[in-house]
Amino acid sequence: KRSKKQMLVKARCFPKWCADATYAALERDGDVNLEIFQPTAHSPTHYIDVVCVKNRAHITVWPTSFVEESIEFEEVSRDEEKSCKTETETPQENLPSTLRPYPALPKPGSCTFEYLLTQHCERVKEARADKNPMCRAYFKLEEAADRAGIPITKDWHCVDVGAAPGGWTQWISDRLLMLEAGNSALDGEHKGTVWAIDPGLITLDPFPKNVVHIKMMAEAAIAGNAIPIENVSMLVCDANASPAVVTQILLSVKPALKPGAYLVTTFKNFCKGYSEWRSQMKAARAEFAENGFREEWFGHLFANCAQEFTFVAKFEGN
Repeated sequence: KRSKKQMLVKARCFPKWCADATYAALERDGDVNLEIFQPTAHSPTHYIDVVCVKNRAHITVWPTSFVEESIEFEEVSRDEEKSCKTETETPQENLPSTLRPYPALPKPGSCTFEYLLTQHCERVKEARADKNPMCRAYFKLEEAADRAGIPITKDWHCVDVGAAPGGWTQWISDRLLMLEAGNSALDGEHKGTVWAIDPGLITLDPFPKNVVHIKMMAEAAIAGNAIPIENVSMLVCDANASPAVVTQILLSVKPALKPGAYLVTTFKNFCKGYSEWRSQMKAARAEFAENGFREEWFGHLFANCAQEFTFVAKFEGN
């Protein structure tokens, strides 16, 4: 038996053109109130989600309590949003833009699901834009480190092969500085170091004090003992070369790695075609495995270009 309580349904449709068809398709029984469905209801009892993809309609109906987790949207006040924002933001105006942290997640139960989706995500997006690093490549290493869970610490010695113009070097330098307690690390002595290997120009300005620019090829740097042997905790490379070339360059630096060191590289399509690129990536992953590297993550980052894949591995020793 149908309840006498009025049913208020709010429809959420994508693309927008399917909204009218959704409203028209909602069934109405002749013996009930014709206003039982109100697609624009402010206090709905149910939500209906409609997504049209490739001539198919995907429809889901949710009770309001499930969507809002027992919190009515109208109860979300401006004071609550201000409270959430205050809890997750700490003024960092005295730090360089790239050293300023992203807004932290609010404490569980302090904010609504709506706030997290519509407000917090937007603030993270704005914080990312405000970082203004020297180049977009900065965000590739940032995302790769997060996805793979690389546990970088303030005393790590890192090597960036093919470092110019310096995007990945900048990210590692920034992370080491942040781990050395922010402000005090900007002018003091540094435990962690980044060796930026590239004959080209590193255009970081000001040039970080924890970065050493080695103006030579990687093979020459190893042969000339320009970087310490078995003392490197992370080896990275974003060079514009094919996967096969990049693999050989990185394996030449293997003597510098300590057991447990991380490797991060970009496999770019500097090949004769897509098929060869895919084949070289497969061969490169197998060759790293044969040389003592355990794959941690492989895939396409949000920050990658269309024909780039990122490879993360951990060196387990020979």
